[in-house]
Amino acid sequence: MARANYRIVDMAGRVLQQGLTPAQQEILELDVTDIQAGIYIFEAFDTKRVLVGRFIKN
Repeated sequence: MARANYRIVDMAGRVLQQGLTPAQQEILELDVTDIQAGIYIFEAFDTKRVLVGRFIKN
């Protein structure tokens, strides 16, 4: 994916983190230490694609 916007959203729909990925980066590592345990939605999107996934923070 080319440079893309990303965000982490909680199950209530609140955006907890958002930003812009570095160009041409295949793997994105985010610091989620400040996020409480729970289930979250990760979204990444550019002008051509949208990627959505869920993750659990213990």
